[in-house]
Amino acid sequence: LRKVGHCCLFIGLYREDEVDDDHPFSIQYSYLQMSSNINTSEVKLSGLSKKDVADMIIAELRLPMRLVRELADVVYKKTSGHAYFIVELLNSLLRDNIISYSPKRYRYAWDQSRIDLIQTGESVAELIASNLSSLPGDIQSALRILSCFGIQTDIPLLQILEDFESGIISHLDEFIERGIIDRAGPILIFTHDLIQQEAYEAMSLAERHTLHLEIGQFLGELASIDDASSECESAADSITTGMDELRLLDDQAFFVGSRITSSLISIACEQIDLAGPDAVADNYRRLIFSEWNLSAGQKTSHQSDFRAALYYFSKGIEFLGRECWLNDVRLCLALHEGAVSAAYALGEADQVVRYTEDVMSHVSLEDTLGVQQLLLRSLAQSGKHKECITRGVNILRQLDFDIPISPTMEIVMTSMASTDCIASPCGVDEIMKLCEKVVDESAHCIVKIMDAFYISCYASASAFLPLISCELVKYALKHGICQEST
Repeated sequence: LRKVGHCCLFIGLYREDEVDDDHPFSIQYSYLQMSSNINTSEVKLSGLSKKDVADMIIAELRLPMRLVRELADVVYKKTSGHAYFIVELLNSLLRDNIISYSPKRYRYAWDQSRIDLIQTGESVAELIASNLSSLPGDIQSALRILSCFGIQTDIPLLQILEDFESGIISHLDEFIERGIIDRAGPILIFTHDLIQQEAYEAMSLAERHTLHLEIGQFLGELASIDDASSECESAADSITTGMDELRLLDDQAFFVGSRITSSLISIACEQIDLAGPDAVADNYRRLIFSEWNLSAGQKTSHQSDFRAALYYFSKGIEFLGRECWLNDVRLCLALHEGAVSAAYALGEADQVVRYTEDVMSHVSLEDTLGVQQLLLRSLAQSGKHKECITRGVNILRQLDFDIPISPTMEIVMTSMASTDCIASPCGVDEIMKLCEKVVDESAHCIVKIMDAFYISCYASASAFLPLISCELVKYALKHGICQEST
């Protein structure tokens, strides 16, 4: 260049947050600055301000500030003031007729609610995500807590979490202003999943597990206090106003993650389960977390959310560990019964078989009747009638019912005759009294077993059908008539 007497102009662009002092560009640039033969200069380009965005929209749409202020606020948040993204967003709004000319109003008009719901573009999300590390420490801490709940959470939950992380509510306005989250009523949503992912993955795996456990334990203990206060309601006249407010949490629905989470204990369990059993070394804490998962599973079952219920029951079993039946038989049985019930409601026959057989291997026959009748119904619904009948007959034989393995016509006729002898003397009044009689739980379970595989006997025209019918009649006359025996 010196020999030909010409000069050369180089122009380069870079993002400050992506280039540190050890970056090759920084090293090369420092050499250029120290050179006496090269003139260097820097021009720092910042994003457009909110007023700049408003001025741009005013100029394009020929409207006064009072009409474009809300639109400008949303465009600014969705683009972080980046000029290119602003132009792209405005063009897309015009192209999709979200902003369009209104002959009735003689001006451009738009549906503000539709614009509020537009998701932040992926390029903008990447830009916002790349700047999260430059936020102050307390703001990053609050953002990490939010990211633990997935793409969305709500104000009521954050108000509860104020006692866990003081100031978390006060940062919301800044998150909204920076385009990190949007607010729709009480619901807070990350403007893009990339932003939530960046905030969450900024923590190491160990840090995530620790934070999930801390949040879960805080919420779980609060929910446990709430449950205890509900049980003592009759003696709670002297309880403070704070406890009265706490009691309301049990019935409150929180909008967290991808669904409505029914209760505080459900949210607590979700956090603890994300950390997993391996993150908890203390066996006593594992036992507590299993109890909480049982409670969450039962609550979601009552709300017919069986997918969530099966998740909580299975996680509760995981927390008990490999020796779960040795740690707490009562708790383990309750979790397995819940899992069988939820799997049956979902039509997942393999899961029903898996959990039922686990129960059968560890407790007495009487304690398995509840899950075994669901297993029989599951097999019948799956069309596995032969297996259903075989299992059902084996159960009744273990309960000392006189049912042959291979019934003959002679055996069937004998059974029908003996049943007729027992049932014939019973008049209408006696039958009505049997209907009013309260059937004890163990007898009711046995009736449910017979009813469960009666369907398979009928569907397959099995020789066991008349035998089971006779046994059901005789048992009902002895122990009382219930819904399944009619």
